Amino acid sequence: YMMAGIIIALAALVAVIRGSDGFAGERDRQTLESLLLAPVNGPILAAAKLFGLLVSWLTLFVLAIPYLWAVGSTGQNLLAAIQYLFVVGTLIVLAFGGASLALSARLKTFKGGLSLSLTLLLLFASPVLLGPSLRQSAAGRLLDMVNPLAAGLNTLDSVVIDSQGLTWQLPRLAIMTGYALVILWWLYTATRRL
Repeated sequence: YMMAGIIIALAALVAVIRGSDGFAGERDRQTLESLLLAPVNGPILAAAKLFGLLVSWLTLFVLAIPYLWAVGSTGQNLLAAIQYLFVVGTLIVLAFGGASLALSARLKTFKGGLSLSLTLLLLFASPVLLGPSLRQSAAGRLLDMVNPLAAGLNTLDSVVIDSQGLTWQLPRLAIMTGYALVILWWLYTATRRL
């Protein structure tokens, strides 16, 4: 479970860094104008950059499988953990990578986009870092319900440690899917007029 959480955090961090470079980095390197001369519009370009983020996630996931296997081969639910890790990681990368790309399309510099994206990632990660006793309070449970990163880690916890099935995971997966869809819509609107 802890190894899967580290992989999710690393995937979110890579998505934020690469997403922040998506458009603002192109502006900084003065290559955005020549890129926009291609016969594609902004949303298609954003989809291609988002696909690149997903390829990075897939590479990280494939590299993590031997480590997960080594750590969890004697434990329970290893195959379910790998399957849920793939789904949760994909949704987290879509949400955080898409948000970073949308910010990158609106901001003028890579530094500004990276700073804001990392701040958002830390804000979403901070409730997860609270101790178990603080997360059991009403405010802690509310933060867990609306936080996609917490939903992902709680999903992995309930699959790996508690051996709970898909019906227990559906609300959390719905939260992460909702975030990903809203972020993808925001990315589409942010890149329509590049």
